[in-house]
Amino acid sequence: MKGIVEIKESTFSRLGLKISNIGFSDFNDDGWFSVIFEIESENQLLKNVVIKANFYDVGNNIIANVEDYVFADSFSGYDTKSIFVAKYGLSFDTERIMIFATLA
Repeated sequence: MKGIVEIKESTFSRLGLKISNIGFSDFNDDGWFSVIFEIESENQLLKNVVIKANFYDVGNNIIANVEDYVFADSFSGYDTKSIFVAKYGLSFDTERIMIFATLA
């Protein structure tokens, strides 16, 4: 699945962050899984950040969206995050994944 992931690096760099690695948990029979990634920064975060992932089908329609937070007061410059995706059949229907960051 790594080959279908697009990381909007500009959204991370604008916030002083970088995704340094990405992976996926094992897929269960229902198509549920976790997106796992390493996030880092050389600077202290000033505001909380939301990491979002959009999942697209073969027609380029968004079929799911999940998110997780990076809290400024507890981020030390490096963390591993895991976003659980609980939608029946999602791993079978996903053609593309877009990962991006926004302010919380």
